[in-house]
Amino acid sequence: MISSGNTATEITNDVEVIDLDSSETNCGKLKMFPSFISGPIGGLDLERRPLICGGYDFFDETNKNCFFYHEGDWKRSGSLVESRSYSASVQSPFENEKLGLFVTGGVVDDEARRTSEVHTLNGWESILPHLPVSVSHHCMVQVLKKYLPLFTLFSME
Repeated sequence: MISSGNTATEITNDVEVIDLDSSETNCGKLKMFPSFISGPIGGLDLERRPLICGGYDFFDETNKNCFFYHEGDWKRSGSLVESRSYSASVQSPFENEKLGLFVTGGVVDDEARRTSEVHTLNGWESILPHLPVSVSHHCMVQVLKKYLPLFTLFSME
C-alpha cells in the first residue's frame, strides 16, 4: 500500500494498493485519505482492511490517529500509543493471529524513537524491550516469518 505523503514538488492524499498476487502492474486507487500527511505507517488491520496511522500533518504536528478503509470510505480507528512519523511497519512477526501491524521507531518533535508497538484486538499496545538505538526513516522486511531485519539510512543518535 502506498499512502499519501509528499514529493519534492507536491503534497498528495492519494492511496494506492498493490496486489502482490496479481500479474497486473497497475495499482488500484482507494478513496483519497481524509487529510494530507507525510510519513504515516500503513498495512492491513486484523480484519485485513487497509490501515493508516500517524504521520506529520503539515500543521507542524506529528499525530497518532488511525483510519481503516471499509465500504469505500476511511473511518477513524483509535490511536497509536504515541505520535509517530517516518516509522516502519510490517505485519506482526509474532506467531499470534491476534496481533496485527508491528511498528518501530519514528520521529516526534525532531527526536527519533526507540519504541515499538503492535496492533491487537484491543487497540495498540507498547512492546518491550525498546530497540537498541533510536531510528527513523527506516524500513523492515519480514523474511520467512522468523526474521525481521531492520534497515536504516538515518539515525539521530
